[in-house]
Amino acid sequence: MSPSLVPLLLLLLGTVFSSSGAWLPCHARSHWRQQQPPQRGPLVFPSVRSTDWFDPATNILLVNVSTLQPLVTDLSATNVSSVVLYGVGGECGQERMYSDGGAHVDGAIIGAVNVPLFVKHHIRYRIQARGEFYCDSQAGFDAFLAHFASPLFEGVSFDGNQESSKWQPNMTHLAQRVVEARVKHPQLTFTFALPVGAKSPDGVHVATPFSSTSPGPGPYDYPPRDGGIVAAGAEGFAAVCAVFNFTVGKSSGSDWPSNAHVELAADRYDIWPPNSPPTSSQCVVAADGQTCQMAESMVQAAFNFHNWTGIPYSSIEMTVLIGEASPPEQIFSHADATTLAAHAVRSGIAAIHWFAYGDDRPCTSGAKNWGCTDLDTQPYEYLQHFVAGIQPAEAHNHVRITL
Repeated sequence: MSPSLVPLLLLLLGTVFSSSGAWLPCHARSHWRQQQPPQRGPLVFPSVRSTDWFDPATNILLVNVSTLQPLVTDLSATNVSSVVLYGVGGECGQERMYSDGGAHVDGAIIGAVNVPLFVKHHIRYRIQARGEFYCDSQAGFDAFLAHFASPLFEGVSFDGNQESSKWQPNMTHLAQRVVEARVKHPQLTFTFALPVGAKSPDGVHVATPFSSTSPGPGPYDYPPRDGGIVAAGAEGFAAVCAVFNFTVGKSSGSDWPSNAHVELAADRYDIWPPNSPPTSSQCVVAADGQTCQMAESMVQAAFNFHNWTGIPYSSIEMTVLIGEASPPEQIFSHADATTLAAHAVRSGIAAIHWFAYGDDRPCTSGAKNWGCTDLDTQPYEYLQHFVAGIQPAEAHNHVRITL
């Protein structure tokens, strides 16, 4: 049985708070509880900066891990059956797919060319919108979804990197679009990504839930540089909760809409002051006192978010940044990939998203740079370590994993 890797959308963990430190109430409509949750897909899936490369003559998406080739060809060769395509921006219905270099192609064209290829190769896919993605009308959102529609289309993830002044109103608009779209498209998952930290109990070196007698990660424990959701992210999460009629501390976890997910983006921790050792207010600190335990910190973030909001793990996703694109005290290693994947299977986390598939290769220049990692000695090493964490649980629990 070939292992498979599932799309992994990111929703943040952490306490929601305003810039003043006050609680920001969140609220989920009771009639949503009557809706059946979408069928669970694969657990761990890679993110592809979908327009890192696209053939300017054909608009076919490309990737360069072992060699530059069509994305679907590469995914098929490595048995990856689910993927997240990152890079949609602009107004929905007229959206464009952007590359890191700024080149862009209309989303309708990218969908028309590449969706049939995903279907032909039996690869499931999600679309991840950039921060600069806006959707003021339901007709525009319906048109956007239609551009990528197929039986293998799994859903949409909304990125959390937006200007503070636009974050809350845009999250309100997107959540309003989701309220209607999830009725029309119950098979799709809609994910809201939020930046979070991983406050942990003092003196521990593995993820540890706070006890009921300890203060834990509440809004008053989370100054901006102390490991919580950034103020803009808190306001965005509060806006989504308001549309969903979900109140943290009052609503039950079953009130949260089943096909709306929260993606915890805890791939970097804001160590302050710069170049100082991390503390337990920011992450799970290693025994050496100098580094964050990256997989354990991601698990800690999930513990904190779940215990604070009551939102079930089946509606929580994680996102991590592989390799050396983080500060030296925050490197997500191969061992972290195995540890995190194994935990996700045990806890029932909806998905792990790792960024980015095209970076899973050694640096040929001998210097660390974007798009590769010196932790790899050959292509696809992170992929192999994620699979290693999933396989034992898959065999034991019959969890279907998409690689």
